[in-house]
Formats: sequence, C-alpha cells, structure tokens
Amino acid sequence: MFKEHGVRLPFAYFIENHLFDFVHNIDTHRWLPKDQEIFASSNRDSGVLYMASWRSVIRESTRRAFAHCPRVKIQLVDIGCGKGKVLCVWEKMFKGKGDLEMIGVDYNPQLIKICKANLEKIEAKHTRIYCEDITRFGSEIWEDGAIFFLYNPFDERIFRTFLTGLKNKNLTIIYVNPIYCDILLQFGFQIVQTKPSWHPTGSYSIFHRS
Repeated sequence: MFKEHGVRLPFAYFIENHLFDFVHNIDTHRWLPKDQEIFASSNRDSGVLYMASWRSVIRESTRRAFAHCPRVKIQLVDIGCGKGKVLCVWEKMFKGKGDLEMIGVDYNPQLIKICKANLEKIEAKHTRIYCEDITRFGSEIWEDGAIFFLYNPFDERIFRTFLTGLKNKNLTIIYVNPIYCDILLQFGFQIVQTKPSWHPTGSYSIFHRS
C-alpha cells in the first residue's frame, strides 16, 4: 500500500479502519479477495470483493441522508454488508435510540458469520442480518423513507435488478465510490449531494426519490 500510494493511504486506512477495529475488538478491516470466497452463488462473479467502508464516510453520509427522511422511524439498510462495518458504526451512532431499524444483507456466508460475531461484540440492539442474494429479496421488506448504504457492491446487471425490485418506493441511497450514477438517474432518483475525495472509498453521492 505504501509503495503504490505513499503515506497518505496507509495513514487513512489505519485511522478509518484499523483503529475502529482495535477500539471495539472486532474484525472488519481485512479484505476478502474474490479468489478466497468458498460459497456457491449464480451471481458470485457479479459481486465486488469485500472492503471496509471508512468510518468518517459512514457517519458523515448518514447524517446528511437523514435530512431527506422526515419520518420519525427510519429503516437503515446496508446492501452488501460484508463483515458489518457500516452496521457497527450505525449501532454506535444511534445507541439508545428505539426508533431505528437496521438491516444488513450479504450473499456470502463467510462474511455473514464474521458480521454476526462483530455485532455481538458491540452488543448490537437494532440490527437484523440476512444471508441472501439481493436479487431474490422482495420489495415488501423495505419501508418508504428507508436509507440504503451501498459501497459499490455489485456490477451493472445486478444493480439494475436491485433497483427494479425497489419499484417506486420513496428512498434515499448513499452510494460510496459511485460508479453507476447514471443507472440511479434512470430509475427516477435525483442527486441531492456529492462528496468528492482523493480516494474512491472517500467519495460518495446521496440520491433521493420521492
């Protein structure tokens, strides 16, 4: 990492990922390359390797997304939750609040096992986890006004299938490393905020559809 990017990225990676894991005695920062996945799925090749989201990006983007959700009770959903970094940060952000529901979805049982262990260690109270392929999820589980977090979890084909399943619900989507912004626009979402960054993991856009 140092040879390829200099000191800036290793320092950011330590502050954003390693330090969070160390403080809470959890494991979210270590990558899982695609060639180390050992589960079977028809959409496996369409998924992106697991990498942890940065803590500051999760916190900042979530707070900004809340401005577009006037409802008292809000559903927070991490699509491609992996080892649960986003869910752990949300649990810490909203500890003690009873009006939030948090959901994590990932198709990889290896990652889901680690995610559940991490959530147990931080004594998570609001989170439900599903080990499922997102293309087979029915839209009835998602509430109007929900906030979705996506760290570029899959390719264009799965992205279109996922958005088709959301139908015409009123939603806010936090999209980190936003490669397929044009697809969201095609599905009726509007960009309400964009945060560029020197690194893809630090960049995000917030989309809203009402």
